[in-house]
Amino acid sequence: MTCIDRALSVTDGAELHLIAFPTIVELVGGSVPAERARSMFRRATGGADTVIVVAEAGLDVQSVARAIHDNSVRRDGPYVSIDCGIPDIARLEQQIFSKVALGGTLALFHLQELPIPLQVRLARLLRDGQFETDASGAGVVFDVRVIATVNGEPDAVMQEGTLRRDLFARFNLLFELPPLRLRASDIPMLIGCLIGDAAAEARVPVPTFSREALTLLAALPWRRNFHELREVLEVLVRAVVGGAVRLEDVLDHVALEPVVWSQGGATNLRDARLSFERHFIAKILNRHRGRMDDAARSLGMQRTNLYRKVRQLGIGLPRTR
Repeated sequence: MTCIDRALSVTDGAELHLIAFPTIVELVGGSVPAERARSMFRRATGGADTVIVVAEAGLDVQSVARAIHDNSVRRDGPYVSIDCGIPDIARLEQQIFSKVALGGTLALFHLQELPIPLQVRLARLLRDGQFETDASGAGVVFDVRVIATVNGEPDAVMQEGTLRRDLFARFNLLFELPPLRLRASDIPMLIGCLIGDAAAEARVPVPTFSREALTLLAALPWRRNFHELREVLEVLVRAVVGGAVRLEDVLDHVALEPVVWSQGGATNLRDARLSFERHFIAKILNRHRGRMDDAARSLGMQRTNLYRKVRQLGIGLPRTR
């Protein structure tokens, strides 16, 4: 079953704008950020530029880097991946500056953790396009495509001094993987892509999701991106055991603290739920620009009940346009 088929099945057949991309869930979706990421992926696979992938924690940069190699003209060459954060500097130096990746791709993960002396040497290698000459004076052409990853905004990392600007400047293509908080409209499809694995791991049937539950999940901040999404799905498939995930299931089983804290904190469960409910309904109203009929439909409520909730929670209505 494809991501599209799964997404349609878990959302009770709701009409969704879905665009699937094989194997890499980070590139699946119909949102503008997802489309932009796929465009950058196509550019990366279609050229020979050095690539630096910028991503937050919880995004699978390893799969993206490997897929760039597998879909490029260097697919038949070696693929060598290195974690720049390993403490053994001598081993790092030997791995990066050996010739094992000639004709292929060298993937450097967590580039900002590479020791500064090795960053200097790597920048020189990328600038000159050849390995340092040996005792005989003979040079070897650096016929290697380098793909590196950085956690966090490059400017901030460079200002901290952990990533040298001269090294960053040697990368021709900046590939930014969008975080989940910018992809709310993709959440139903992404759940469709991932729910089968979560159910299989728990050895339970695949549940469906009500539209109200999906609307709530799409409103969450997803600070840990796909790692957090997978954890939430693992919790929900065990909670409903093959049934339908409803709004109440998400409220009962998904931690809401990130939203609550952003609203100033709560001292007990009742206050936490009220705070989340206020934040959630206000966000849906803003999304629909104060149109009560549309907001009530998204929330799965009667229009009169939504008006009552708005008054009870003291939510200011946005001005309609």
